[in-house]
Amino acid sequence: MRVSFFKRTIFVLIVVLSVITAFALAGCEDKDGCTHVWNDGEITTAATCTQDGVKTFTCTLCGETRTEVVGSSGHVFDREVADAKYLVSEATCIAKAVYYKSCACGEKGTETFEYGEYVAHTLVKTERVEATCANAGTEAYWTCSACGKLFSDENGTTEIGEPVAIPATGDHVYGADLTKDATGHWYECSVCGNKKDFAEHTLVGGHNADIHYDECSVCHARFNESAHEWDGGVVTTKPTLTSEGEKTYTCACGESRTQAIPAQASFADDFTLEEGQPGPWSYGSVNYVWGAQEDFTFTQITSKNDGGDGWASEGVEIKGGWINASNMMAVAYTVDRDVTVKVNLTFTGGTADTRLSLRTGVKNADGVIYGNPAYFDGGKQSNVLNYETRLELKAGDTVYFILGNENVTNPAAYPNGELDIVLTQVIG
Repeated sequence: MRVSFFKRTIFVLIVVLSVITAFALAGCEDKDGCTHVWNDGEITTAATCTQDGVKTFTCTLCGETRTEVVGSSGHVFDREVADAKYLVSEATCIAKAVYYKSCACGEKGTETFEYGEYVAHTLVKTERVEATCANAGTEAYWTCSACGKLFSDENGTTEIGEPVAIPATGDHVYGADLTKDATGHWYECSVCGNKKDFAEHTLVGGHNADIHYDECSVCHARFNESAHEWDGGVVTTKPTLTSEGEKTYTCACGESRTQAIPAQASFADDFTLEEGQPGPWSYGSVNYVWGAQEDFTFTQITSKNDGGDGWASEGVEIKGGWINASNMMAVAYTVDRDVTVKVNLTFTGGTADTRLSLRTGVKNADGVIYGNPAYFDGGKQSNVLNYETRLELKAGDTVYFILGNENVTNPAAYPNGELDIVLTQVIG
C-alpha cells in the first residue's frame, strides 16, 4: 500500500513539472537561455484624457520587462463645479443658476446642471392711474422685470393676474365756455371730450374796423369774413384854412372809417346856399374906384338865382365852383387870426373874346384897403387864368378876388366858366 502511494505521488509531480515546462516554452522566446514568463503588468504612467499612458510587464523568471501603450481616455464631462467660468445663466426668481459640466482637466462640456437657490423678484412699480368720467383707472402694482409676474404689493407677496381696476366715475367735467366748429357749438368734457347741449349757430351780421362777417350770437364764432367795400365817402367835417376836415367812408355792413382832409379853404368845396352866406366866404358884385388910390365897394349877393342852386344879382351869378358875370364881381374870404396863406386861383371858360383880369385886394376889419389891389391878367389869355401868390393877413382881414372882363364892349366876352380859389396856410 505504501509503495503504491509513493508511486502515485512521484507520478503527479512529474506531470506538474511537465505542464509548467510546457507553459514556459509557450510564453516567451529564449533569451540568455531563459524562456520568459510575464506577469499581469502594472500601470507605470497613467493615461489622461488627452495623453496616452504606459503599462509595464515583468518576467517572473528573469526579471526582464516590456511595455505597452495605454490609450488616452478622452474628456469625461462628469464634474459639477459651480464656478463663474462655467456659468450659463444667473439665478432668477423662477430658475436656479445653470452651469456647464466639466472634465477633470478643467475643460467645459455642453451638458448643464442647476445649482444654488432662486433669487428674489426684481419689482418695478407702476403708479396708480385715477379713474376719469369715461375711463377706468388702476391701482398701483409691481411687475417683476425677470419673470413678468404682477404683484399688488412692493414685497412681491401677493401675485395678481392683472392690475386692479378702479371703475370710471361717470362724472364729466364740462367747461364754462362753448366749444365750436363750422356746424355748431356745445359744451365739451375737458377730460374725455363728451359733448352736451349741441346747437346750430345763430348767425347775425357783424363788423369791425377791418372786416365784416357773420357771427353766432351765442358762441361768437365768425364766418364769411371779408374786407370792407367803401363808398365814395362824405365830407362830415369841412376843413378850414387852419384846421383839418374829415371825410367818412361807409361800407354796406354799416362800418365806417374816416380820413383827414388837409386844412384848406376852397371856394368850390365851401360854397353854401344858406341864407346870409354864413362862414368866411362871401360872394357879390364890385363897384371899382380908379385913381391914384384905387378902391372898391363890395356888395354881397343875398338873392338866389332862378334855379335855386346859386346866388344872382346885378348881372352876377355864382354857383359852387362856377361864375357868370357881365359886371365886375368878387369872391372874398375873411380870416379870424393872423395867418400866412398861399393862394391858388384857376379859371377855365368864357369865349375866344374873353379877356379876364384879376385884382387881389385886402381890407382890414374896418374896411380900410391895404394899398392898391394886385393886378393879374394871365398874359391876356382868352379863357384860362392860373394865379398863385402868398399873402400875410391879420385877424379880421378880408381878401377880395375881383374878376373883371377887359373886353367890356363885347357881351360875348363875359366870363362864364369854372372857378376855384384854394387857400392853404403856410406853416413856418
